Amino acid sequence: MSQKGLAQLDVAALFHCVLFAYQKALRDILGPTPTSDFTLFHAVPIIETILGKASPELASAVDADDALRKFAKLLVASVLVEKVEIKEEPERYTLVIDGCSFAEYVHDLLNPKDVTCPWGIIAMATVQRISKRSVRMSLSEFSPKGSVTPIELKS
Repeated sequence: MSQKGLAQLDVAALFHCVLFAYQKALRDILGPTPTSDFTLFHAVPIIETILGKASPELASAVDADDALRKFAKLLVASVLVEKVEIKEEPERYTLVIDGCSFAEYVHDLLNPKDVTCPWGIIAMATVQRISKRSVRMSLSEFSPKGSVTPIELKS
């Protein structure tokens, strides 16, 4: 990878770390329920708006399945993650990230337990935007190389 590519990865890792830090700080101050509500009602709609501009490919998805497939393909093509798996169940998806470039910077250092993977938040925003249905904010499970994030559609 070029020096520029490495610098971009380092900067992206710092932004990833900032997102975790903000989530942890909010959770410490507000508690789990208000933090989830804050993220869901205030942050996710902003991400939805940005998605429309930043990723026309995602914004053009025909349904949630299509959006998540496109998101997975985008992540792998970015070389920021090695593998993305989308598990589909009725009213629920599971986003499985493996080989995340940021995991070594963040997962071992912060030992996250009470936050949502930033990729998961983007996936939730994507599903909510495309399906026109609300999602339930959920926490991710983290491993040294990735994460597992449930994405549940509300009734």
